[in-house]
Amino acid sequence: MEERKDGNMLVVVVNMTVKEEDIEDDLQALQLAIQQRGNPRVAVAIPKIDGNKLQPSPVENKIIQRLSNSGFEIVSKDIYDNSQQLNLLQEIIDGNNQYVLDLGNWFDTTYLVVGKAKSLFVNEYEGLITYSCQANIEVLNADLSEVISSHSGNEKGMHIQRDQAILDAANQTGEVIAEQVLNKLAEDVSASGHTIRVILDRSNFLDVEFLKRRLKAIRLTEEVFMRGFENNTITFDVVTGLPTYNFAEALNWWDLDLSIEKVSSNIIRASFND
Repeated sequence: MEERKDGNMLVVVVNMTVKEEDIEDDLQALQLAIQQRGNPRVAVAIPKIDGNKLQPSPVENKIIQRLSNSGFEIVSKDIYDNSQQLNLLQEIIDGNNQYVLDLGNWFDTTYLVVGKAKSLFVNEYEGLITYSCQANIEVLNADLSEVISSHSGNEKGMHIQRDQAILDAANQTGEVIAEQVLNKLAEDVSASGHTIRVILDRSNFLDVEFLKRRLKAIRLTEEVFMRGFENNTITFDVVTGLPTYNFAEALNWWDLDLSIEKVSSNIIRASFND
């Protein structure tokens, strides 16, 4: 480490050695975990506030770039030209998470990374203009309508041109939050026990405990919770170490007359045959 004075500033230089093979090993491990979880898709929508209009922010672009480079499949769907979906996004940003499933279905995604970014003037000194970018975002499991994590950033950018100072601040904030989001998603897809929602149509309420025991008997299953029963449909949340597709295969081998109808990263839907 080296310290030196530069005017009124103390400059600290830290030299670090990072093994390239360690980084490569971590990336390969993450990509394997993503594949084992069925390649869950990620949709990112973090608009910047520009008057009354919502437009994609540099923070959004930085997160997309970071996740894509790490092996996540990013949903490329333009929400900013769709007023109905923008309204859903605004509701979610405002904390109304009952719209998460609807927006997730429109994107056809497992994860939603949503929030907003705002640029604020800080000061101007000796020809240098300083702006900050404040961003608050949430990582959501769209299948389960659950908040996985919340993140915020507030970095500054300085330049002789206003627009460049705004862009620099947004890019700095985006890089900070992108790293946080990547770490959280990597943790979620790599978790030994993740939650699968199992929806069984044409069921009988009297069979709830029997089906719960059968689900619990599948290898690597940790917990089984009944979410509800409606219109002859039982919904369970299953915490398991099995990838979703392997869990669906285990259901398919049951000695019950069951048809698997849908398998996504976090949802299995099946129906008992008449």
